[in-house]
Amino acid sequence: MQNKLRQLIISALKRNELTSYLPLRLSVKGYHVVVEGTVDSKSLVYEVISTIESVSPYLVVHSRLSIEHRRTAGVS
Repeated sequence: MQNKLRQLIISALKRNELTSYLPLRLSVKGYHVVVEGTVDSKSLVYEVISTIESVSPYLVVHSRLSIEHRRTAGVS
């Protein structure tokens, strides 16, 4: 069951155009999902979590996502 649930989560993340390119690592134990990786913004953290939660209402998502602060091009 763990492997099937993991595959469903990966499929959902790949279908979402906002999360499909993200380098994420998943760990599934029962209904607990740990997601790790680096994203560009806080809104992407919420997008990843909500995408995973959309797979099943029973999932408990533990986020270990960090936000990478990119500098914008310009004169300082």
